[in-house]
Amino acid sequence: MKKSKKSMKEFEKIKSQLKQIGEITEGTTNANLWNQEAIVRKKIKALKAFQDKNIQDFDKVTVGYLQLLDKISVRVLANYNKKNQTDFQFEEIVSKDRGGYVSSGILSVLITNHIPELVADEFNKYFPENPKEEYEEARKLKRKVFLHLGDTNTGKTFHALERLKTASNGVYLAPLRILALEVYEKLNKDQVPCHLITGEEEIITEGAKTHQLHHRKIEYSPKL
Repeated sequence: MKKSKKSMKEFEKIKSQLKQIGEITEGTTNANLWNQEAIVRKKIKALKAFQDKNIQDFDKVTVGYLQLLDKISVRVLANYNKKNQTDFQFEEIVSKDRGGYVSSGILSVLITNHIPELVADEFNKYFPENPKEEYEEARKLKRKVFLHLGDTNTGKTFHALERLKTASNGVYLAPLRILALEVYEKLNKDQVPCHLITGEEEIITEGAKTHQLHHRKIEYSPKL
């Protein structure tokens, strides 16, 4: 009996807070919506403890909190869209993972589920299924490929650059812009004129043949 009374007291407390939290949310700024969303999701989680206790108004209170969560989340998403110049739709996001949305929040579902799907679609659109089939003329050329392997700090890049210095032409592909810039400066300092081409800038050096430093970068918008 004592446990039953305690449960009812806890439920009534959560029930009485619904209207108060709703009123506070109405006047909450966009910057503080995260806190209100977390509070509401916490209340929904607490309500699960009363799910099988046949408490009157349980369904009504649960629906009330879920509707409040939706109302807050719509504002959170609208603020996100405005900030990042995107156009994500609330129903489209939550329909695929309603449970995850209630548990973790709208932006968590957006970032972990929805955006990766969009990125995958963009890759499928712009990258062919079999890239090896591209550039037919280049594939007809007779070429020799050297694969230089080794542990970190064993001189792989050093030896490659030394070989590049002696070649009539060549290309250095850097995984990072700062590395491309570093090699560009080193080669030109060593009297090996070369250009620098990255996703952000292009520096053409007088006297260079086809030596190029190239940083390749794939971009996707919206920003995360």
